[in-house]
Parts: sequence; C-alpha cells; structure tokens
Amino acid sequence: MNNTKLANAQILEASGAIRKHYFENEFATLKELQEIVGGDIELLRLKDDKIMIVNENGLNLQLDLNKAAINYLYDFGISDIPIVGNVLVIDSVYLR
Repeated sequence: MNNTKLANAQILEASGAIRKHYFENEFATLKELQEIVGGDIELLRLKDDKIMIVNENGLNLQLDLNKAAINYLYDFGISDIPIVGNVLVIDSVYLR
C-alpha cells in the first residue's frame, strides 16, 4: 500500500502508547476522528499547522489522563489543559 497520499497522523493513547495512523483517504473524515477519540471531537490548534483532536466530553466521561498528550502540549508551551482519553495529532492539511 502506498501511504504517501493518505492522510496520516499520530495517535497518543491514554495508556502511553504512541503510534502512527493512516486514514483510508487523502483527508480524515469526521467519523474516523470520532472513532479514534471515542466520541464527539474538540480541536486544539497548535503551532506549525498541527491540530490535536480530543474527546469533547472526555472529562465528563472520566477518561484516563493522557500523560503523552500532556507532554506533547508542554512542548508547545501549553501546560494548563488536562487531556484525557486517546487523542490524535494531525497536520491541518489533512482536515476539511
């Protein structure tokens, strides 16, 4: 499979695992994003055209704290947002 034209991203799991993810097409769909985070999505715009996608209701659902995502945000100078559940980091060019 040639992955060069497929939308790709990193999944930062609440377990601490980090893995690369390829979508089925050139752009990620809302359904695919929702499946990864386990529900409705919320976008956090970061520098360098990166977007972190989180579960909008993750805190209310009491999802596990995601230390990998918190550390990722810290590298962007953001240290005051609690991130829970699995999250996706994707370049904005792969979203419509």
